[in-house]
Amino acid sequence: MNIRLCITIVGLAVLGSSAQAAIVGYGSSNAVIPAKDQELFSLGFEAGFRFETGASPTVETLVVRHDTSGAQLGALRAVDELFKANVQVVTGFPTSHEALLVAPLVASRKLFSLFPAASHSDLAKFGPYVFSTGETMRDCVSAALTFAQRNFGQGKGAVLVDSGAVYSFDQKKIVDELVKEGLVPSLTLEFFYLGADHRLSVADLARLRKLKAKFVYFTQYASTSRDVMEQLQSDGLNLALVANSSWLTGDIEFVRRNLLLPHRLPLYAVGVWLQGLPESRAFDVFIKKMYGVSPTPEIAYGFDAGLIVARTLRQAATPVTAETFRKAFLQIRCFDNTSSGRLCFPPEGGHAKRQVHVVRFTKTGFRPTN
Repeated sequence: MNIRLCITIVGLAVLGSSAQAAIVGYGSSNAVIPAKDQELFSLGFEAGFRFETGASPTVETLVVRHDTSGAQLGALRAVDELFKANVQVVTGFPTSHEALLVAPLVASRKLFSLFPAASHSDLAKFGPYVFSTGETMRDCVSAALTFAQRNFGQGKGAVLVDSGAVYSFDQKKIVDELVKEGLVPSLTLEFFYLGADHRLSVADLARLRKLKAKFVYFTQYASTSRDVMEQLQSDGLNLALVANSSWLTGDIEFVRRNLLLPHRLPLYAVGVWLQGLPESRAFDVFIKKMYGVSPTPEIAYGFDAGLIVARTLRQAATPVTAETFRKAFLQIRCFDNTSSGRLCFPPEGGHAKRQVHVVRFTKTGFRPTN
């Protein structure tokens, strides 16, 4: 596989680093998803940049910092290194956990930021310098609940909430809002809160059995779901599983090995990229040609960010500053030829408007539902 790897130096991986100031800084940490998956995002970013320009970013254009400590605040270390490099544009930090740590710091410095994949609702509150290629959390939850109503009719559903995760509570809030707005009138939903051990209490497990739900909606990350999945399995709760889009951009092998195969029940998740879609053909072909492998959702999100950054750089007035970059970005606003067609951004900051899908996991990957 022709893939260039990062060089690890005292807990920070560095690509294209130089004493000379770079315009764009790409950062990340492995606090939520492992380094190998973060690498897929960065490989996608480089591919998107090359797709747009015909060449990889130079050291005058890009500096990369990746914190490999596993610390919950690792993203702060990485972005601090980017600030020291005097970058004007910050990208990377592709999980909501990372993006929410970095966004207020970037916004306070009035640096332009573009986070691939991060979908937490609060990112839209940081103003006109903070954007994400990820779908809005509202679109993600809406797709999941609409799918559940279409497939489970008049049934009941259990919504699992991780008490220690802001990403999970964001979805809980949106579920409440969508139910009140009448999005899923035929569904009855009840919330169940996981403890610090990521498991249901004995009382809640009994309540779930009594509910006779047809499906469970996971608002947490896949990496914190194994314990409660084991509970469901050992208790004989044979329920269909519906998950958020983070389940497609984490450790897919973990999901397949530890969650899908033991459970042996339908597992569905929300996603924004599907291999084989007409809008994805150019992206699919380019990734296979560049890296010799089939693309993944992580590569797709990274590709979109790289393409958008490169296209905006080509149009920005020189010398490129955060403000000239932002003005060029807003002049374009809608970007074609991404991994899933056209992405458009609101001028006030926030998430891309993009199509979302529901997929079903299989033994070899995932495929679209009807």
